Amino acid sequence: MVRTFSRQPRWLALVVAMGAAVPNLGMADIYRCERAHQTVFSDSPCGQNALTITVDPAHTGGRLDTGTDVTFWQPPERATRSQQPGCQAGYIQSTELRRLRVKQRVREGMTAKQVRYILGSPDSHDGQWWVYRRKGEETGRYLMRNGCLARWR
Repeated sequence: MVRTFSRQPRWLALVVAMGAAVPNLGMADIYRCERAHQTVFSDSPCGQNALTITVDPAHTGGRLDTGTDVTFWQPPERATRSQQPGCQAGYIQSTELRRLRVKQRVREGMTAKQVRYILGSPDSHDGQWWVYRRKGEETGRYLMRNGCLARWR
């Protein structure tokens, strides 16, 4: 059986014409009435005092901030390394700090707290020098300036 679609344009035109004749159901009128001191909304007139309500269609998509002054939050600028207060070595990860503690090694620019963690508290002070001793003999001197390790011998 072979079908021909020569009648399709007429059928399609008929469907479109019928669709145009039927009122748009999405745009139905809404009525507001007062009944027994209560406000009632309906899709058909609910009395002589019925008021027609006009509702603008909701638009989806687009930007919410269109037409408004919006200030976006910006994180504060980070200080560069030269602007940051503290010692040159700065932050040392805990894993690296533990490794240095095991090896009893220090770095220039470490904080006094980091040096104490690695070497312990000094046995004595000689000006700005921290002096470490073992069995009465000096094992090292560490120069602390402004809370930072400057050098050692």
